[in-house]
Amino acid sequence: MRTANIIDGQNKQSETYKFIPKTSSNDIINQKAKQEDQLNSYDFGNQLTISDEGLELLNKQMTEKSEEENKEENKIRDYYLELREQLKQAHESADATGESFESLGKCIQIAMRIVSGDRVPLQDQQYLMEHNMELYSMAMNMRMVKEDPKEWESLLEEDKEILKLQEFSLQENSIDTGTGIDASVEAINNKGL
Repeated sequence: MRTANIIDGQNKQSETYKFIPKTSSNDIINQKAKQEDQLNSYDFGNQLTISDEGLELLNKQMTEKSEEENKEENKIRDYYLELREQLKQAHESADATGESFESLGKCIQIAMRIVSGDRVPLQDQQYLMEHNMELYSMAMNMRMVKEDPKEWESLLEEDKEILKLQEFSLQENSIDTGTGIDASVEAINNKGL
């Protein structure tokens, strides 16, 4: 019986072996290449084609947009250069006539800082607004956006120190004047006038 089982086992193995395909390494490589070709040639069904007129229109729109941006940048740059020229003239005039144009010079310098997109202290903006509203509104309209704006100290800091000294001297005088007034008021009240 054993020999019969062995023969049956061999027959079963040979029958099973018939179902397994015989492939060589070249066949496996060729199959992989065919699969890759099929993936590469697979049609996804969506394809966009743009006519020459469409491309022409797109290019025209892009150039118009860039021209508009360039015009705006040129306008801002021209205004900035104009402000610089006015600042030079204000300094020259201030040297010639004294301090009358000093306020205008500060206003122009503050406006230049605003136009360039830098951070300007609020008190400087208020100073510009009070002394030259037209320049302030134009500077705010022309303001550029900077990624890393410079933060300026106030132009009015020098004025603050001068004002503090003046206030201090006025306080000293007002103390003297105040006691004199108080004394005269007391004298009037005492005399019954």
